[in-house]
Amino acid sequence: MFLAQADDKASVPNDLTRLQNALLESVDEGFLSLGETMRDVLYQYIQSKYQLRREEIPDHLETFHQALQNLDAGAKIMEKLIAKNLCMRLGLKFTERTDWTLIDYMNNLAEGTHR
Repeated sequence: MFLAQADDKASVPNDLTRLQNALLESVDEGFLSLGETMRDVLYQYIQSKYQLRREEIPDHLETFHQALQNLDAGAKIMEKLIAKNLCMRLGLKFTERTDWTLIDYMNNLAEGTHR
């Protein structure tokens, strides 16, 4: 799970909800790049093997990351695509970091230190 930090504590739930929703939409878009059938297969695989439903992904990002890693070679590409889509949805510039995972990008965004 990731934590949001903000000076205005009242804005944290709204910012967190916005980030979580943007993440889910970005995962959808990333999976859809492989086709609708593959998107459905991937969600079913993650749910059956990791007991992780789509809407639980933001709160269990480590598990989601592990599920993607088990998909092998395409995992890193998919994570970068999801992170890029996420930044686009939030109106932020995406800066690729070769050694970062989706978890790193999410932590960076949640901490408000996006650069």
